Amino acid sequence: MRIGRAHALVTEWWRRLSMLPKHVLLRRVGVLGFVGVVGSIALAKLTWGSSGPGIATPFAFAALFVAAVALMAVAVVHSQDLVDELEASHPPRVRNRGAFARVVNPMLWTASARLRRAFREWRARVASTLRREATRDSLTRRLRAVASALSGVPPGGREEALAALDRLRGHRRGRPHRAAS
Repeated sequence: MRIGRAHALVTEWWRRLSMLPKHVLLRRVGVLGFVGVVGSIALAKLTWGSSGPGIATPFAFAALFVAAVALMAVAVVHSQDLVDELEASHPPRVRNRGAFARVVNPMLWTASARLRRAFREWRARVASTLRREATRDSLTRRLRAVASALSGVPPGGREEALAALDRLRGHRRGRPHRAAS
């Protein structure tokens, strides 16, 4: 019996709420969103300095997010209503319909054609450069240079690498390196 009464109360509350004008609902949601933002920031500020963030901090941030989304929705709906009212009171005058498209479309076609032509010319120039410079010998030379640079052995060979390592070890110990004899 109590469940039926609670259901009737909720139904009656929803019926009264849905009968309210739109601006009253927007005002209520805006006030609740503002209270949610301020309350969640205050709750997070109060609980942050204690021995750990605590259990209330995640709920405070979730409330902050929901309240911010609600405020954004109120702002969007209100601005849309404002624009609708302005358009209804002062409808925009439309003259020379399609004049913008008649001017812009040829410019877009010209720009598109120039861009395609420039891309074709660039591609041909790159292809000719690659044909000229990317021979088998030059690629082999470059690959060997990269392999020797990445191998870790300096160009002087193993002896020079060991001497450089000895010099480095001497500097790390605070002693100057001794001259090789």
